[in-house]
Amino acid sequence: MGQEARLAVILVNWRSAADTIECLETLLRSSIPVQVIVCDNDSADGSAEMIAAWASGGTRVQLKNSRLARLSDGALERPVAFDHLQPGQTLEDGPRKRLTIIETGGNLGYAGGNNVGLRAALQNPAVTHFWLLNNDTVVERDTAARILACFETRPELGMVGTDLRLYGDPERLQMQGGLSFDKWTGRARGIGAGRSIFDPLPADRVEQEADFICGASMTVSRRFLDEVGLLEERYFLYYEEIDWAVRGRGRFRLGYCPDAVVYHKEGASAGSSSGSERRSELSEYHHTRSRLIFGKLHYPALLPLYFAYGMALALRRSLSGNRTKAIAILRASFGLPFIKR
Repeated sequence: MGQEARLAVILVNWRSAADTIECLETLLRSSIPVQVIVCDNDSADGSAEMIAAWASGGTRVQLKNSRLARLSDGALERPVAFDHLQPGQTLEDGPRKRLTIIETGGNLGYAGGNNVGLRAALQNPAVTHFWLLNNDTVVERDTAARILACFETRPELGMVGTDLRLYGDPERLQMQGGLSFDKWTGRARGIGAGRSIFDPLPADRVEQEADFICGASMTVSRRFLDEVGLLEERYFLYYEEIDWAVRGRGRFRLGYCPDAVVYHKEGASAGSSSGSERRSELSEYHHTRSRLIFGKLHYPALLPLYFAYGMALALRRSLSGNRTKAIAILRASFGLPFIKR
């Protein structure tokens, strides 16, 4: 890999190899060396093999959005050096090649899948920072370098977010790195959501308002991991980031790097697009379940409020004709497993 990478990038794939390959087409063109780890959460659809075939020199992928096609322009050395690990396999000195594909052996969710990658990346002492990046994203070539520069100029930071722009509308912000959190309801609001990229909020205001960093593009330092630990795996989807931020509160500051740009397809695998009315049944279920887990861990006195909020939301969904979503919320509220209707 030439110069050794200091930044490990972890992608979790679940039945979305095409998205992951698009992401890799841009990540591996980064202006600095990066070490990419793809954790396949038991996709059972040949995803890991498709990613390996692409890395071996298979057909080059063009970005679906022609407005972002420039991100995959130019030569990319192929084949890409990679390791492909089966469930339970490890590398003695940790991942060292440009790309490592790890089959996790199960659908471990966001926290579990990312933790597999984090444990592997931590084995390489050259890696100082760890970028958790949704696989349904593409990135500017200097994004990785700008993330590292942000940490280098501000050593008090433990966790940093980037600009998240909409893949389908690149001049519109999904959010500016982080979210504010209302502990009374357990709801979060993306900072700068929906604004034009030409009219963003000032970076210092974003950092003042942010209670946590969006998990679609979230980078942590090695010291943060050493002191705070890995992601909490009791969550399957959602609330992992606010849990991490709460656990690190008082020891680390949250940062926002406005010049580091990521384009996000938004909730491609779980149907979790912005706006609760557009959530899938699966997303409704896990939002409710994870809200209650978070409340139990961090705000137990507020659990009745979180439960009541879920009941009110289920009633609202039912009255608006979304009966299956209402049932998903109720099942999560009473600790029952998710059933696809």
